[in-house]
Amino acid sequence: MNRNESQRTIVICADCGSICAGNVTPDGTVRSIGRPDGCDCGSREFVLPTDSSVG
Repeated sequence: MNRNESQRTIVICADCGSICAGNVTPDGTVRSIGRPDGCDCGSREFVLPTDSSVG
């Protein structure tokens, strides 16, 4: 991967915990790919999963 490219990953809604496809931009911004208008719950903030968020 080039440092100037986004990295595809899964992302989690920061409010409700829904999981969807996303990417991380080179500057660290976390974005949803499949939900351009935000999550169904209304949140527009997504975070990367952590070990504690899985399971």
